[in-house]
Amino acid sequence: MPKMKWHSMRWSQQTSVILTEKQWAKITRSVKLPIEARADLSECISLYRLFVASDQNRPSPSVVTKELERLEKIAVYLIQELNMMSADARYILMDLLSSHNKREAIIMLESRIKAIDHLADEISAATVYSKKNKKRPGTDSAHLDWLMRQIDAILYRYTEANLSRRKPQLDYAIAVCAVADPKIKNGSIEAAIKRRIKIR
Repeated sequence: MPKMKWHSMRWSQQTSVILTEKQWAKITRSVKLPIEARADLSECISLYRLFVASDQNRPSPSVVTKELERLEKIAVYLIQELNMMSADARYILMDLLSSHNKREAIIMLESRIKAIDHLADEISAATVYSKKNKKRPGTDSAHLDWLMRQIDAILYRYTEANLSRRKPQLDYAIAVCAVADPKIKNGSIEAAIKRRIKIR
């Protein structure tokens, strides 16, 4: 198995989390980690909290839907205008694309217009999806998946063991998550570990 890497990142004291003796003791009760892992886990938890906090400034689903609707109208209007483009405008565009080969210029221009047409269809599909799904796209699970990936890498770095849904690794994940966010449920942790194992 290829060795996983934990990329340490430095944060200011204002954003950093320092594990207390009690928290560290609870984490290491399940798996034996050297003291060096304490700083790695502290930074990992700091980043997780930072990511979760950043979601508070994200626009609401209704605002995102309105944005997609506006983009859809712009895309449809652009396609309509391109399809009604004058011959002179078309010739100028083709000259810019390929002044030496007219056939190549025609193919390139049509390809670009087709790509814009496809983008308009995708924006339209995204608008429909956004209207049906009022919730934000799985940010909570995405952040938790990121946390599982990091603590799995830390565990492997210091013990050469992988995260699993069995003890003691499960207890280790639960203890770390309890520090990161006490609201995270054990079921969510096990589901995140399962996803981690699947893509490992």
